[in-house]
Amino acid sequence: MHGRGVSAVGPAIPPAGLLDALRELREALPVPVAPHVAAHLVRSVGVRPADVVETARLLSPSELAGGSLIADPLPAASGVHDDLAGSVDILTPTDREILLVASVSVVDRTDVLLRAVGTDIDSLVASRSADHLEMVAGHVRIVDPRVRSVIHAGASMTERTAAHRRLAAVHTQDGNRDAATWHTALSTLAGDPGLAADLLRVARRMVARGEAVWAQRVAREATAHARGAQRGEALGVAGVAALHAGHVVDAVDLLGEAVRTAGSRQGLLGPLLVAVTLATGQVPDDLTAAAGSSREALLTAVLHAERSDVGAAQRLLDVTSGVLREDPWQSLVQAAVHLLAGSVDESLDLLDTRPAEHGTTAALAQACRALSLAGADRFEDARSVLTRAAAELAPLREDTRHERAWASPACTRQAVTPLVEAYLRVAGVLVETWAGTVGTANQDLLDAAGRLPVALPLSGLAVVLAGRLELFTQGAPGELAASLERLLPLTPCHPVRTGLLVNRAIASCFAGEHELAATLLDLADEQPAGAAGLPLPGFEAVEVWTLAGRPDAARAALARLRARPEARWTSAAAATRARAEVTSAAAGDRHALAGEVLALGRSLRSPLEQGRTRLAVARALLTDGPGHGRAAGDHLRAAGQLFEEAGAGALAELARGLGERTAHDRVPVRRGEDRRRAGLAGHGRDPGDTGAPGLVWSACLTPREREVAQVVAAGASNREAAAALSVSVRTIEVHLTRVFRKLGTCSRLELAVLVNRAGG
Repeated sequence: MHGRGVSAVGPAIPPAGLLDALRELREALPVPVAPHVAAHLVRSVGVRPADVVETARLLSPSELAGGSLIADPLPAASGVHDDLAGSVDILTPTDREILLVASVSVVDRTDVLLRAVGTDIDSLVASRSADHLEMVAGHVRIVDPRVRSVIHAGASMTERTAAHRRLAAVHTQDGNRDAATWHTALSTLAGDPGLAADLLRVARRMVARGEAVWAQRVAREATAHARGAQRGEALGVAGVAALHAGHVVDAVDLLGEAVRTAGSRQGLLGPLLVAVTLATGQVPDDLTAAAGSSREALLTAVLHAERSDVGAAQRLLDVTSGVLREDPWQSLVQAAVHLLAGSVDESLDLLDTRPAEHGTTAALAQACRALSLAGADRFEDARSVLTRAAAELAPLREDTRHERAWASPACTRQAVTPLVEAYLRVAGVLVETWAGTVGTANQDLLDAAGRLPVALPLSGLAVVLAGRLELFTQGAPGELAASLERLLPLTPCHPVRTGLLVNRAIASCFAGEHELAATLLDLADEQPAGAAGLPLPGFEAVEVWTLAGRPDAARAALARLRARPEARWTSAAAATRARAEVTSAAAGDRHALAGEVLALGRSLRSPLEQGRTRLAVARALLTDGPGHGRAAGDHLRAAGQLFEEAGAGALAELARGLGERTAHDRVPVRRGEDRRRAGLAGHGRDPGDTGAPGLVWSACLTPREREVAQVVAAGASNREAAAALSVSVRTIEVHLTRVFRKLGTCSRLELAVLVNRAGG
């Protein structure tokens, strides 16, 4: 009832309701809103867009983005007050007192409420307050969360203090020390160091139980009562809780102040390293150097590995290998580095020999193990690992979470926090994506995004996943991807940048913009030395250049693909190379290669990859001439069925559309206008047409933003652009940031491609 937290409040809202809320908030607000925050607003305010938006405007940008703890109850917007005036204004002072006690109580037992307000069940049922309460099986709750907000906002400090004092007395009588401590703290107007110690004990226990949001609230209250070194301790506990809740902006502030206040960095620099990295997107190596600790160096290696900088991670591993031989984190980091490099067998060997762990370390090890198994095409084993982890470590179902948060100290069951659960859920989505069940993966990601800070794990991989899955299932980027992308740091890490480029390329393919798509894929292929990453199914530049009628560019892309080190991700990597070879093969070799590709395709376990193989072979046969039209049609029908099985509705429609056109004319696909028949869309502008439609990049920009974009796309630095346009460098930076956000670009190079592709 009180303070349950943004990450897990009440039942999940329907996907359509979440997407509608995200759309309304994106159109109404200039700042990003995290999906789990949007879901919290809908659960707390209702589905009416005006109320959701008005309440959101009362929150800070950091709260809306999920970076900071949100007030509980939520502030009541004026529209909510107006809606409830008729039913709330008629309440008597006694009714309001009952509802106020119910609104601040940390347990929802009916007997606690009755004793705190000094009444009996018959009197409660007969009161007007009962109109706003649901009483079932000894539990009571306020039915409409908006009533809770209005009642709480309308109470004076004296009335709230009295409500907490009454609840503290009841819990003291019952021996519920934790709940009594909380309510006593909120009824004490002067700081009490003795209470601070008890609050910190409660907060630490809650983190172990996975209740990080509650733990942050409790530890933050402890900071108000603590004195001297104890305050530094309270700030540290609050910062760690904030990190585990996904409130990374709060975590950076609290842990930074804790380091300064406590005068000691012992045990705090590790969480601060993680918080700064998640908040900014950059690993703060200077903090590691300042710490001078092998443990912090190892944690920095984890962060570098997560951002696919395998070289940096390995160097740090080499430094710590002789110092932390028995540290469970070391083998976990080694396993992660091997996984990112594609050496899934070595990763599994390390994970299988690790000692048994509990809590956070165990959950992250299970996520790594599941990804390693899936990388070896052992999808069922990977799912089993994640299912076991969920059964052993994941939070309990929603209707029991509140009771567990304030359970007795004897309750020792450990559970993952929202941040760690987000890692597990994103790993599960990635497993389903590799398994080719993209429809399931899309639904799983949407469900997780409505509860958890999914934009944080694996350096923001969920942002790329959301767009990729939406493209495969519906043929265009959707609301979830747009909302998650707005949460990214201004300079996301390399794997995310390249993943977003591929997403934009796929979207361009569906729109018939094959040459632009291929150019974006070429940009995505540029990879810094030492970088690696978790692969995602996408489109290859070889295939798309061929569709654009550019065999020269396709051959160059194939040469680059052949020059890459042989990927050790088993079947998916081999299938990618095989499709590229058959797509660009000479006419005399194409038929024989098609047979080899089909044989490989039959060995694949992913229906998505099988369908893509059939589609590639069908296109190759169509290119050979009308004599292969019937065989191509058979492959297209099979591809459509496989895409349907995978849940990739957009690709299934594409295959069906190409099959229907093939059935009506058996002409070969030639370079130029006829090549579109074998394309990824049956409509849209011909790639050779450089007319007005290519200028759509500028439609969403203001005149000044268009000027800045054109000058920068021509190669000018910010200082040169400022001089050319007679404005300050800061003005150029502001406009350029807006241009990047509006166009969905991540770099000047992407901007130059868009502007120059359109002819200026």
